[in-house]
Amino acid sequence: MKKDVITGIIILVLAILLLGFTFVVNVTNAFSFLDKPILGEGLGPLCSSLPDCQNFCLNSKGICNSYCRANPSNRICDNIK
Repeated sequence: MKKDVITGIIILVLAILLLGFTFVVNVTNAFSFLDKPILGEGLGPLCSSLPDCQNFCLNSKGICNSYCRANPSNRICDNIK
């Protein structure tokens, strides 16, 4: 009986700690750096900026379309269609 009470208290404390951690992370935006592109503002190895990518994709539309299909979250892809 005593073991069950201790286990229950441990589970309750862990749940409270997890909820507290989740609240702090949401309030402080601790992981907001994950929203930013890691490779910069271009299309990976193809080009490095919006003007550069627009120029590159004028002559290499197929390569750009393939890259954008594989990386749909890249914001540059929205600007070069």
